[in-house]
Amino acid sequence: MAIKEIDPKIIREQIQKEERQIVDTVMEKFYIAKSAKEEFFNMEFGDKNFFDRLLSFYLGRQLGKNPKTTDVILNNITPIIQSAISTILEVPLSIELIPGVNSTEQQIKQIKELEIILLFYWTQHLEMIKKIKELLTKVKIWGTGFLYPHYNIENNLLNIRMDVINPECIYPDPSCNENSEAEFIFYCEPIPLTRIRRWYPERGKFVKEEFITSPSQKFKDKSSFVDIMYDSIHFLSPISSETKSQKRNKMPSANLIFGFFRDDTKEELAFYNYTFNCCNERFSKKNTSIENIRCPICRRLIPINQIIKDGIAEKQIILKYPRGRMIVIANEILLDDRPNPYYDIPFIRFININTTKYWGLGDVEYLISEQIAINKLLSMGMRIIKKTADRPVFVDENTLKEGIKSTDFGDIIEKLPGTHIQWMDMPPLPVGLFEMSQVFRAQMDNKTGLRDRSRIKTATEATLLDEEEQRRQVTLLGDIEKELKKVILHILHILTNYHTYTEQLALDYKQPNMVIFKGIDYQNLLFNVNVRFQTEIVQSKMVKHKQALESLQTIISLLNSTLITQEEARQLTKGLLKDLGIKLTD
Repeated sequence: MAIKEIDPKIIREQIQKEERQIVDTVMEKFYIAKSAKEEFFNMEFGDKNFFDRLLSFYLGRQLGKNPKTTDVILNNITPIIQSAISTILEVPLSIELIPGVNSTEQQIKQIKELEIILLFYWTQHLEMIKKIKELLTKVKIWGTGFLYPHYNIENNLLNIRMDVINPECIYPDPSCNENSEAEFIFYCEPIPLTRIRRWYPERGKFVKEEFITSPSQKFKDKSSFVDIMYDSIHFLSPISSETKSQKRNKMPSANLIFGFFRDDTKEELAFYNYTFNCCNERFSKKNTSIENIRCPICRRLIPINQIIKDGIAEKQIILKYPRGRMIVIANEILLDDRPNPYYDIPFIRFININTTKYWGLGDVEYLISEQIAINKLLSMGMRIIKKTADRPVFVDENTLKEGIKSTDFGDIIEKLPGTHIQWMDMPPLPVGLFEMSQVFRAQMDNKTGLRDRSRIKTATEATLLDEEEQRRQVTLLGDIEKELKKVILHILHILTNYHTYTEQLALDYKQPNMVIFKGIDYQNLLFNVNVRFQTEIVQSKMVKHKQALESLQTIISLLNSTLITQEEARQLTKGLLKDLGIKLTD
């Protein structure tokens, strides 16, 4: 009996239907996230232009420059934020990969090699110090910032990138307070069409230049990529970006949407028994494929011709998208749909002040009121000074007609001939006007924990100030450490899964130290990532003396209770005084 061939038209309609469902579902969730984000900032801050407003304050554009009103803008926010960032960056950061308890000597050696490679990428390839500085600037301004570790493969070579993303480009699941709770997260940003077509050569050429306008916008173009793909067989040419660029004299762009989803879809996979010899031992392993089987001891990739397949071992139901699902869309054209290739959702979130919600609070937001007060006070003083120095002059109409058009005294005010003008002197500067601005500046210092060191008179005050500032940093640095650990796990995941070739890396440009590296040789290693800022809180003598007195009272109590001998009490007291820098003589 002949097998009936399936009509290609039916296949086309089925693919078209599936793609349309994917696009519609993704865009619906995107619009939900977009509307919820706009509503949040409108309700919390009463401002639809939240990001632009805070950026304008950071850049010193609080009141606008108007020469008629003599507005003064004394931008205190920028130096305060830059000082806080510099203080954080001055703290040394240590990164260490700690081998698991049951790691063999060979695996420990590989983990240490991987740590060296990681530090090379961290310091030289990715230049993370610059990235962290840029990230902290966004975090301080807007309260939230994101690092996006990702990769691309060109000419079979891996290129790892680290982008710092503006928070206005991220649209999270409205029900989540952090990424681990999110069912989906979107990253949307206008990207030039030329770049989209280079990233997605097969499907990107069908993307049109069309921008998303509002969440209520309906899908105007019901055709999907499949329609255009099949029509292209009949010589339907794609959009010409060169023509649009010439017409509009600008680079044509499209909104590119990266969506990452938690997807519990399951599938059935057959696992086979494979046996092989290595390291003078015989091993048996269950795997879905004969490829990429490694020795559990030396981590060597076993050649296919040295592996014996023993048939189907068992069938298992597993998650189709164990790390989530990544879908990429540009103007309703489905560009990519596959399992998430990253360690987790790759948008690592950093916050300044935790508001128990997804979005943090930046320094700019709670410094605005003091900054506006300072600007208004100084502007008031400058207006009074201007009016006092450049006093206006009153002249008759005839005087103006005779050619007097300017004066050194100030504005010219015209009056009718013979009329009387009563001169009004400007009021003097209010007492304490400029001192009041210093009060608001001190309040800004109190909020941020950064004091003006020019006011410090003694070394004790400086020590107490250092101690207070460092204590305020501990919480922030702890949060940064946790998120940087996630960044490192993403980098290691990319290196050990997509670096498939042998490469020589120069670890030091001054003293060439070449290392041969192949990322996939370091898979399945068990280790912990330790990221720590090496902070040491400088304690004041007052605090040290207080702690020493409490310890001394404890020693006396132990001695009176005969729990320790006099010699033991003497040695404890001697060590206590030594810590304070006091020598105990016989």
